[in-house]
Amino acid sequence: MSTERPDPIFCTKIGDTNPNTPNELQCCSPNTQNSTLCRSIFSNPLNSDIFTGTCFAPGHDCLADCQHPRLIYSSKVQDDYEDGNGSAPKNRYLACVNVPNMAGYLRQDVLGPNITSQVEPHISRNATKKQLQGISYAVTECLAATCRNSRKPGKCKKQCSGVSLLWNQTTPDIQGIDQCLDTLCQGEYNSLPYADSDVVGIGVFASYILQCVFVLIIWFGLTTIQVPKLLKKNKNKKKKQETKTKPSPKETEEHQQHQQTQNHHSVPSSSPPPPPPIPKTKRSHRRNLLILLIQFHKSQCYFSATVQTASFTFGIFNADMLNVFLLLPLTTNGILPIVLAYILLIRHHKATPDITVLTTICWILASVVYWILYSHVIPINGEIQNKKANYSA
Repeated sequence: MSTERPDPIFCTKIGDTNPNTPNELQCCSPNTQNSTLCRSIFSNPLNSDIFTGTCFAPGHDCLADCQHPRLIYSSKVQDDYEDGNGSAPKNRYLACVNVPNMAGYLRQDVLGPNITSQVEPHISRNATKKQLQGISYAVTECLAATCRNSRKPGKCKKQCSGVSLLWNQTTPDIQGIDQCLDTLCQGEYNSLPYADSDVVGIGVFASYILQCVFVLIIWFGLTTIQVPKLLKKNKNKKKKQETKTKPSPKETEEHQQHQQTQNHHSVPSSSPPPPPPIPKTKRSHRRNLLILLIQFHKSQCYFSATVQTASFTFGIFNADMLNVFLLLPLTTNGILPIVLAYILLIRHHKATPDITVLTTICWILASVVYWILYSHVIPINGEIQNKKANYSA
């Protein structure tokens, strides 16, 4: 934690680990409001990333926006998907971290006219303690929770503790946040959390892979059994086409006379012999594979429905991007082997109504979970009317 009162108006490069740029904080302070850095931040906001797609965009209120983690950390809808560069969440976080300091200096009339004209439309002079506490909580709690849930929390617990991230209840410690971000980003594997083994553990992912492999094995077995039958059918058809010739008119007339003569003296012929039956062994193999496929498909449905139901209690309604990216593969993997098995059942006329209903329920559950999670990745922002105000994802 810093040993003296943090006095910057606005700091850039917070948590910047780019090796091509200096990683020290670059801050505009009350004593340097006429410096090049301060002018570059506040003089021309339209050309500054800090004012592009953040709470300082036209029509936005920083005191309101920065209290909501979903608005800080989520990407936004874009008209052109190729415009995104991943900088929007960083810019929004950077802006919100500096809001409490700017609100304090604005209330004390410390800011110069140029900076005041850029800040006051988005930050009220009468910011309440509750509003500033909400902002401080939103920009620090995520960092502290990331450290607590990491594989080795001891590596970051000092830098990312509450006492290091906050100067007081209403003001985050900019230097402490910078040190915490630097520790987490440099920690790499150690900063990653463990997944909940009951929902997104390695066993769940492995089971989905095995399910797909098992369905493919059954499909291969059923197809192998049918190959000889199809080859024999095609061979007989080709043989008939080769032996069939068109008779001449004379031959046709002689054949008709001969046929009429035989009709008077011959006895009605018996019906053509039935086709040879399918070998009992092949019928048995096919029946066993289909029984196995039906029972396996039901097991898949029950397993997938249980996992999708458990996902509802795993925080999918909150803007927790960790859970979002862990659970998204489960929603797709949870339905792929089921759909593949169901298509096989339809092909072999075994898709009974109860199996159809069970498959439909699993598909609906997976779809609901998927779209809830996807809404956190690109939430719909109906308040943005100007295309230039769209956030870059």
